[in-house]
Amino acid sequence: METYKEALQQLKKSPWHDFLTTQSDLDSIVEKIDQETQSKTIFPSPDGVFRVFETRPEDIKVVILGQDPYYNVGQANGLAFGVNDNVETPRSLKNIFKELKSDLGLVRTNPNLTDWHEQGVFLLNTALTVPEKEPNAHKKLWKRFTDDLLDYLTEVNPDILYIMWGENAIKHGLRIEPKLKRSDLILYSSHPSPLSARHSFFGSKPFSWANTQLKRQGKSPIDWA
Repeated sequence: METYKEALQQLKKSPWHDFLTTQSDLDSIVEKIDQETQSKTIFPSPDGVFRVFETRPEDIKVVILGQDPYYNVGQANGLAFGVNDNVETPRSLKNIFKELKSDLGLVRTNPNLTDWHEQGVFLLNTALTVPEKEPNAHKKLWKRFTDDLLDYLTEVNPDILYIMWGENAIKHGLRIEPKLKRSDLILYSSHPSPLSARHSFFGSKPFSWANTQLKRQGKSPIDWA
């Protein structure tokens, strides 16, 4: 796919169709992004921007919500925090792996998080796109879409667990928390980036928390390794 508009047209044919029909602004959002590509590099590319939506709403077990995609060349692939094979592990992901080791004793070095994605971990950012070297630049552009998406998920799959990493994600979490059927479905912490991980990310034990909750729901835990 060459344009974000083309990527959206493909997404509209997916199991997310019912949700997308409620998104009257989405066409204008992707048109703005396509226009911006004439003067800037936008990440991820059109063929990856909606990759997280490969998972059907009913198959999502855990939502991990970050800020926005990696803004350096060759990193963002459409799954929050993950990068493709043979790409150097970003610092935020290194901190995620540190917490994984501390939490569950698991040593992971593979930065490709496709296996988490395939197990029902919805690796979402509050903004789906970012211009090169301009973190948070598309925050306002995607805010309503992300609000609506989270509202939709709380309705169609009320057992989803939510792990909110960072200020942007926490704001979205506080907004949906009253709509959750139980308060133990959501976990907050600071973002795993080197600038903020020390505040509350380290020691938050999100991986064991998620697996404990999934077992209580009678679901299989995530193999985070």
